[in-house]
Amino acid sequence: GRRQYDPALSGEPLGYVAGRLGDLDELMKEAGLEHDQADPGDAEELRQALPDILAALQRLLEGVHAGRLAQAPSGPVESARLSWL
Repeated sequence: GRRQYDPALSGEPLGYVAGRLGDLDELMKEAGLEHDQADPGDAEELRQALPDILAALQRLLEGVHAGRLAQAPSGPVESARLSWL
């Protein structure tokens, strides 16, 4: 579907990601997937991996806020990808 802006993601990115990844059933439902398309242990494995995922996200966001990541180009841009799609 179309991209949707969720202010909660910008407001509290770590909490947003934790909440979304903590509910695999809801994620699958929103994606139009059937519950049986995931293995029985997938939700628990995702919950166990969540601290590592959040730590990586925290490091990424710290790099952005510190100005080390996602910097604007220093000179003119001849070509740019404006979307991840």
